Amino acid sequence: MEVGIINNLNAKKNHKKKLTKNILQPVIGDLGEVKDTRTFGEMEKALDEFKKKGVKILGVSGGDGTAQRVITAWIKKFGEESMPRILLLAGGATDAIIHAIG
Repeated sequence: MEVGIINNLNAKKNHKKKLTKNILQPVIGDLGEVKDTRTFGEMEKALDEFKKKGVKILGVSGGDGTAQRVITAWIKKFGEESMPRILLLAGGATDAIIHAIG
């Protein structure tokens, strides 16, 4: 599996716009999998699955807090050396930067 995306359904943007697996999965198609999560425990479970499947790109949708928690959890569980490339999907300050640079 190339891409694994953790989608925090509690994030304001995801909740309001109903950005869910149903919308994100068709975008990545057969390249990977999207996991809708509501708790940090669900996010950690998704990380375990993605690690086992050998993801090369880890997408995080849910804002800066979600990104920080997911990246920190990966490093604590599996080590910094095993970190896949990170794809921050629009949310929080990341969203502001994306809009600022067009």
